Amino acid sequence: MFLIKDLKELAYKEGFELEKIKELLNKYGIYFVCEKALPGTKIRGCFKVKGKQPAVYVTDNYAGKDSFFFELFHELGHCKSDYNEGKNKIIIDGNEKKEEKADKFALEVMIPENVWNEIINGKIEKNKLEKISQTEKIPMSFIVGRLAKKDLITYRSRLYQDNYQK
Repeated sequence: MFLIKDLKELAYKEGFELEKIKELLNKYGIYFVCEKALPGTKIRGCFKVKGKQPAVYVTDNYAGKDSFFFELFHELGHCKSDYNEGKNKIIIDGNEKKEEKADKFALEVMIPENVWNEIINGKIEKNKLEKISQTEKIPMSFIVGRLAKKDLITYRSRLYQDNYQK
């Protein structure tokens, strides 16, 4: 899981550079492409195998750093579990079970379950979250993005607004 560790280190840094992500994935033998979304579609990514090389495609259809990395880790989850099937076809819209598995993989990579439980147990306070972010090397944007998605804070809250990265 060195690739995941390396990607998480890149994610923890301020902002993110697509070129560095591409270089890292290529280093591990994975093609990476980020392109404009097709007009009228909601597709944010797909996974396929080109020859014997896994390929991850993501679109620019993401709101911020957390949604980009969620999509990237989601597609890498497909890479991990669906590689053999991917050699035979493009997987754009897998079955629900496969999608849930890839979602779970992405969520666990971004914020491990034990850390998430620590975040949501007790009062949600900025100091507590910053300490967890620093200790666990998890971007604050991942934390506040997930808290807002789960309706534990609002998208308009100061906590969210001050820590969300586009």
